[in-house]
Amino acid sequence: MQNKYLAIAALLAAANAAAVSQADYARIMPPPGLYSIEADATIMHTRQPLGIRTQRSGATETSTYIAPDQQVTRQLPLDQPETTCVPPRPAKAAPLPSYMLPAVCKNLSETVSGDSLTLVHQCQTGRMSIVFQRLDSTHWQVSHAAEIMGGVPNVTALKPMLEQMARHGASEQERQQAKRMLAELPQRQAALEAQLASIGMKPGYTNQVAMRDTSVQRWTRIADQCQPR
Repeated sequence: MQNKYLAIAALLAAANAAAVSQADYARIMPPPGLYSIEADATIMHTRQPLGIRTQRSGATETSTYIAPDQQVTRQLPLDQPETTCVPPRPAKAAPLPSYMLPAVCKNLSETVSGDSLTLVHQCQTGRMSIVFQRLDSTHWQVSHAAEIMGGVPNVTALKPMLEQMARHGASEQERQQAKRMLAELPQRQAALEAQLASIGMKPGYTNQVAMRDTSVQRWTRIADQCQPR
């Protein structure tokens, strides 16, 4: 969801030291510097065609709200293109989204395949994976996938993740975006409940996967140095 979207540059030392070598981290991970980001993120409920797709390119964000009977698309101009600052970090550490901080997530595994490094975490909201793929010396693809527990669709399950992003986002732009999404949660939940009522369902919690959250980002290195905000 990001989106959810992409609060990047919080640091996490790898938990499994034997799984991936320091040389692999140095070879694959984006080095310190400033990066521009283009993103395509989707969060969908597993039982009904309900969800949100958010695309960011340049200074434009496009959101598509998906419901059983309609799709609504909204374009929002951004103050500036999205960027993230990757600061210097320990040799075996990844620039992770803030909602995958050690306080809320446990590292389960890390693996390397070619120019890709995959990290899997168990978080409070469910299991998440993130893949860093080095495309060339200035471009990386960062793919994220998550299974969010909650049973019957309920967008308030996103609240803990958005709160983490609002507090610990890598940039002021990212933190403000998370705060905006938090403020919209009640309205989105009301709209969802109306959709569920029309098909005879009510929001609720179980230990089943309620939502799947996927995103693909393209990072382009645009400066060797930057100042985290």
